[in-house]
Amino acid sequence: MSTPEPDLALFEAAGGQAGIETVVRAFYARVFDDLMIGYLFRRVDRERLILVETEFAARALGATSVRYTGRPLREAHAAHRIQGGQFDRRSTLLRETLLACGVSEPVRAAWLAHTEALRALITADGPSICQAADDP
Repeated sequence: MSTPEPDLALFEAAGGQAGIETVVRAFYARVFDDLMIGYLFRRVDRERLILVETEFAARALGATSVRYTGRPLREAHAAHRIQGGQFDRRSTLLRETLLACGVSEPVRAAWLAHTEALRALITADGPSICQAADDP
């Protein structure tokens, strides 16, 4: 019995790897310039971050042909004390970028849900009070 093929519909709807990279580049332009969290990225290699985030998002959206070359998330973020509010700010910037780039609702929903599912690997904090009040 063979295993079912992963559903590539979200990956394809996102424009494949090139489409995802376009969104990731726009997203990190916002992140690096953001007054609230940009300072957390001041020593980060932007091009490497864009590469691994593109790979990571592609995998999350169903791409099996893309290999993730980054470190495990818990390991990559362990040296930083990332607060729940900072995680929420990153999520807000991602949501805004996905909308600005015209990403379809199913892809946006999957991408944002996947990001939220990773919260415990990035921060021990829950959502900020402000974020919880702003969410629909």
